[in-house]
Amino acid sequence: MIIDGRDDDVDVHVEYVIVLDDWLDGLGTTPEQELERIRDMGAAMGGPGHDMGDMEMATSPLLGGDAGDAVYPFHLVNGSPIDDPVTLDPQPRGGDRLRLRFVNAGGDTAYRVAIGGHRMTVTHTDGFAIVPFEVDAFVIGMGERYDVTIDIRSGVWPLVALAEGKQARAAAVIRTRDAGASPTPDLTADIDELDGVWLRYADLRAAEDVALTPPDVVDTRLITLTGGMVGFDWGFRWPAVRRS
Repeated sequence: MIIDGRDDDVDVHVEYVIVLDDWLDGLGTTPEQELERIRDMGAAMGGPGHDMGDMEMATSPLLGGDAGDAVYPFHLVNGSPIDDPVTLDPQPRGGDRLRLRFVNAGGDTAYRVAIGGHRMTVTHTDGFAIVPFEVDAFVIGMGERYDVTIDIRSGVWPLVALAEGKQARAAAVIRTRDAGASPTPDLTADIDELDGVWLRYADLRAAEDVALTPPDVVDTRLITLTGGMVGFDWGFRWPAVRRS
């Protein structure tokens, strides 16, 4: 479901919804089996003399260290794995401005996203307009959404979503109508944009029509994270409201 704001003035020729996902089914691994493996890992970590080096954990400095616990055989763009990639349809013409609405539907994977040969202008995040910001790549966490625009050049271009810290990736193809017989690029190859200028939360500024004015009185809640790796269960403890 796409709900456009009343004053949504992003001028584009072609629009796509891009759904990123991590997927267990297909190689005999069920969600229940993976949850059991993670809980066993948590119990081992909580036990005496455990060796972190023996644990199958994803790590990424970009995410502050931990990049997730679940192991997925597939990472998908619009339901397709990298060895059977989707080509975005309808095909644009070279010079068209594209709008791509990214959604991370994954359960345990953050993706680093870039498009070969192009920079992206981020226009919206989580449904709200921002002051447009140009980047080479962005990281999208589980449940997050980003809207970007690109001015597509004639040719065939890789859309790559690295499963951050997991040595895997999802990918799709953007082919323009005037690309002719140009071959599909190697979707497993790294592209320079993945290591270019990344979007940071500090770069996000609300557009004027959605910006909020801070209230004179602020209610503050200090939330404590509870639970732990042993049971792989987490919760929040909410104290009383402190008015300031």
